[in-house]
Formats: sequence, C-alpha cells, structure tokens
Amino acid sequence: MEPQWTKSKWTYEQLERKTVQFRIPANRCEVHGIGEFRVRQNPKGLLAVEISVDLLSTMFSRTDHLFSIPQAGVDAIELHADQAVAQFRLFCTPSQNV
Repeated sequence: MEPQWTKSKWTYEQLERKTVQFRIPANRCEVHGIGEFRVRQNPKGLLAVEISVDLLSTMFSRTDHLFSIPQAGVDAIELHADQAVAQFRLFCTPSQNV
C-alpha cells in the first residue's frame, strides 16, 4: 500500500512511537482505543502517519493492526489533556474522511 504523505504541524520526532488515544471512523463503524504512532518521513519532509494497535501479544507472537491516517486526521492530532492516558489524541468524525 502506498503511503499517504501529509503535511503536519508535528515533527517525526514528536510523533514516532508516541501513544495516542483515538476514535476514528473505519468501514461503516467506529474504531477507538489506545495505540502508538508509527511515522515515516520522505525527503521532502512529508509524513506518513499510522496508528499501530497491538491486538494480540504472546511470548511467541504479536498481531498489530495499522490504521493509515490521511491529511484530515493528521490535522486533528492534538496533545492529550491527560498525559496519564496517552501523549496525543485523535478524535475524528466521519465527515473528516479518516
């Protein structure tokens, strides 16, 4: 899958591997929980932002689900008011086309 390159007020260093509480529309439902940002940066400085959610971990295996975040979602990233919950939050509505 081709990365969705976006412009962001946040840098790679600010987001990479940081925790995020999220609520995003996905396939006629809403997905929510706590995940971790996975970020790539291209030579032009654009970011491809994904949220990684650990669905199942055992001593022998790990299953992650990745949600690719388009520009509207990247624009909605903000610092979380309760840092004990997560470092960032991303709450989107279906109209934001995430």
